[in-house]
Amino acid sequence: MITYQLTSRHIIAGSLKTVLPEFYKLSSVVEINPWHNKQNVFEHTMNVLSSLERIILFDFLAGDRKLKLEKELLQEINGHTRKELLIVATLLHDCGKEKTLIIDHRTRQTNCPNHELIGSELANKYCKRLYITGIANSRVRRIIILHGYPHEVVNQVLSHDVPEKYFEVFARKVKSIYLELLLLGYADTLGSNLITNNPTETAAREHIYQDALTRFAASL
Repeated sequence: MITYQLTSRHIIAGSLKTVLPEFYKLSSVVEINPWHNKQNVFEHTMNVLSSLERIILFDFLAGDRKLKLEKELLQEINGHTRKELLIVATLLHDCGKEKTLIIDHRTRQTNCPNHELIGSELANKYCKRLYITGIANSRVRRIIILHGYPHEVVNQVLSHDVPEKYFEVFARKVKSIYLELLLLGYADTLGSNLITNNPTETAAREHIYQDALTRFAASL
């Protein structure tokens, strides 16, 4: 059982400084690209977690569909709910950026190639400090490895429409973590600076995620 306070408010206040001091060092990792306006990784992660906290209220869904998704997130895996594991994956999804940050000294733009893979490796030991082991640990790591995938799917939908086609393939490939990846992708979008840089695109992406979540809830 996770005994640490994992809400965005508690983490910002320092609830994990003893058990996960590395996480707070992400404030020194600053990104500059279309999704981040000199946004540091700690700030971004807290924005993503705060967005996730709002999203999983599922206020955009009708009653029965909302209840179905809430029930899905309450399923237990090795002593942890799927919701708890999603929160941990959200917390750690960009922890690999410190070790992968590359700065183009001509444009000053940044990139973090393979941060998903490095982040998954780091998450293995970080999860153990939070008493997340076994299949629960593996699940968190898999969400982290694949957390960029939803953005690719949404890019395809924006370019070619036919969301059912792309999300159906996506769901078949990721299987049991489909819901978690949809929620993290949605929160990751809202937690970036894209909402300032391109509000129209952000709104379009938000609609796509809500539509996908609505269809998934209807299928349960």
